[in-house]
Amino acid sequence: KQWYQRRVRGSQSCKHSVVLCGMALVWESNKVKELRSLLHKGAADTVDEKKAEEERKREEEKRRRREAKAKAADGEGGGSSDEEGEGGAKKRNPDYSQDVDAAHERINVEQLSKKEELFQIRFIVHKARKLAGAIQSPLVRIHLDTKVLRTKPRKGKNPKFNETLLFSLTKSECELVECPVEIRIIDSAKSVQYSLIGLYKCDLSIAWVSKDKNLFFKWFALSNPDEPQDGLTGYINVSIQIIPPGESAKEAPRKRDDEIDRSDNVFFPPGIALQPGRFIVKLFNGEDMPQSDKESFLFNTKKEDPVKAEIKR
Repeated sequence: KQWYQRRVRGSQSCKHSVVLCGMALVWESNKVKELRSLLHKGAADTVDEKKAEEERKREEEKRRRREAKAKAADGEGGGSSDEEGEGGAKKRNPDYSQDVDAAHERINVEQLSKKEELFQIRFIVHKARKLAGAIQSPLVRIHLDTKVLRTKPRKGKNPKFNETLLFSLTKSECELVECPVEIRIIDSAKSVQYSLIGLYKCDLSIAWVSKDKNLFFKWFALSNPDEPQDGLTGYINVSIQIIPPGESAKEAPRKRDDEIDRSDNVFFPPGIALQPGRFIVKLFNGEDMPQSDKESFLFNTKKEDPVKAEIKR
């Protein structure tokens, strides 16, 4: 019995020592965990501080851009900004035509919102005409801001595309009207990756000043900036729609070809414009001409417009 009691007391003392060692180990592990949590928390705080600093820098950059645009619109700064010319006037982009400059003159920058919103920009590529060069499979590629979309390849020099390309941009109205647009036609069948046929550069101001922000069935004259001596390299017919938040796209109206194919319905690149031409008709001889009353003939021509009368004759 004594031996048994001594053995039990010894085992109990061993158990106590094991428990004490276990408690010490648990305490040490808890300290290590606490230390690790503090280290992780400090690292997370550092990451959060870096993110906050980057966000603050982005907001500061946006604020500076808005102030620069506001100064350019108000004519302040006297040419101190890179976007301003002499006397505070906004610097003209040499790649844009006079049609784009005229569109900007019609926009009142003070009435545009500076709040960022999600806009849908819809490009409807209808057809192309008179594409220059030995073309096999032309396609249209549209660059809007930093985004690019393209159509499927077609055949021939007068292809019909009838495709819709939809972009989504999160910008303010002030930034949206100056968003750059580049319409390109390339030949996808050639070995060169970017076999450019022609392009037209502008911004979304041309659609913003249109009725309901919809520019329908507009012809864009194309040129190749790498080979300016070639002149015009083709035409492309495109509709541009700006869809504000909460609104839906409107269907393009139906128009006859003679309503679309007009000389005043074409945007030309800078440095290229329509030149006046002469249409000469020479009359050499006439036979079996019917007799007519001179007075009635003069009376009828006076009632009509001279140009129309000349065309009828």
